[in-house]
Amino acid sequence: MTRVKEIRETTDPSLEVHQIIDKLKESYNGRIVGPYRVLLYKPKLAEVVCNTADQIRKETTLERIERINYDMFYKLDLEKI
Repeated sequence: MTRVKEIRETTDPSLEVHQIIDKLKESYNGRIVGPYRVLLYKPKLAEVVCNTADQIRKETTLERIERINYDMFYKLDLEKI
């Protein structure tokens, strides 16, 4: 259970949030995943995190186990925010 209300769809009137939601859905098979539902309260931060995650997933040559370890660390770190 989260302490802040999660943003799950394009209920925010802001065009900036709509654009980031579209990008997230494109990156995550039509879903808004995990911490992004809260990060959308800070659209610029959500965009930076999304771009960083995309770079890691799509543009790096990390072995699968290294990528899994990074993802786990990254998600744990985001939970502290």
